[in-house]
Amino acid sequence: MDAREALPPILAEDNIRSILLLTSPSLLNSRYVQSLRGVMPPGTPIYGACRPHSPSSCVLEALELLKGRRPGGIVAVGGGSVIDTAKAVAIALWHDITSPDRLTELFSRPSRLNSAEAEPSPRIIAIPTTLSVAELSPIGGMLIEARSTKEVVGHQYAIPRSIIYDPSALLDTPRAILLSSGIKALDHAVEALCAVEANHFAAPLAERAVQLLGRTLDLIASAYDSGEMPLHSALGEAQLAAWMSATGPAHGVSVGASHAIGHALGAVCGVPHGLTSCVTLAPVLRWNQNYSAGPQFRIAEALTGQSDRQAGTAVEDLVRRLGLPTRLQEIGVSPDQLYDVAAASFADRCAATNCRTISSVEDIYELLLTVI
Repeated sequence: MDAREALPPILAEDNIRSILLLTSPSLLNSRYVQSLRGVMPPGTPIYGACRPHSPSSCVLEALELLKGRRPGGIVAVGGGSVIDTAKAVAIALWHDITSPDRLTELFSRPSRLNSAEAEPSPRIIAIPTTLSVAELSPIGGMLIEARSTKEVVGHQYAIPRSIIYDPSALLDTPRAILLSSGIKALDHAVEALCAVEANHFAAPLAERAVQLLGRTLDLIASAYDSGEMPLHSALGEAQLAAWMSATGPAHGVSVGASHAIGHALGAVCGVPHGLTSCVTLAPVLRWNQNYSAGPQFRIAEALTGQSDRQAGTAVEDLVRRLGLPTRLQEIGVSPDQLYDVAAASFADRCAATNCRTISSVEDIYELLLTVI
């Protein structure tokens, strides 16, 4: 769907007369964002400095840009970091939070869905430009730079009220970011399939997501490598697969060690989440092999069509075909950072829900040593 056609009716239906546009530096001056500005209310303020892992400083800068005004809506054009920044900004506006000393109030607390709480304003309209599917969750991450930790922010209404999936929105995203976000979506689907409490509704969708992502990411990469633009059909199927990949986590399926390590690599080393999945997913599958043999068989078959492949090898082969990194040092992580990453991973909530019990920091440290 063309976002330029979809956005005005959404604004009109919800009587939204003013918005805040959030995007990233790489997209701010893109043809896509410039074309969208033409269908936005005149004088729309734009915060175009969203950075990876949604630093708290970006949240505060976006709030400062508003100078105390409250827009009718927030339009987030970008990947997971932009959309997570929008979640934090929205929650801050609902509770009149504008100072660093009150940022802890944004951190996620248990909240009953469909409660009697009135719907707050502004809500988020998301136009994703990657495949990381942050738009399908009411929670997100926010980097607290002073502590090099990533905290969870969230609220039942922080999930975008409207999502516009426009294949054209992916075309201005750099090749490596787009493809690595596809591996992040694969990470969602794979860990949902391997979960201890796998969901019978989500599992078939996750398996189909694995199959579609394996095929469409190869098609997208081949187009770029041939000097061509990817077909809209391939981009649209990749968006569909990314949506399918999120059904597990969205319906209560807990992910595991690959997500825990990814969160830690982001907080400690500043590595974007797509790249973390490129490096962590295959070794975590190998480490978990004896504890998720059935799901891993289906994952390997979905990716390769062959029943005799190992899931970890199939994932690593896909990442290599896409020209993406598979080792920690390729993404800027040094050996002397490994223990800090392992400690942060062990403290992450996703470590506790890995299908193989993680007993200590040393378990993760030894796993990291295999991919340094």
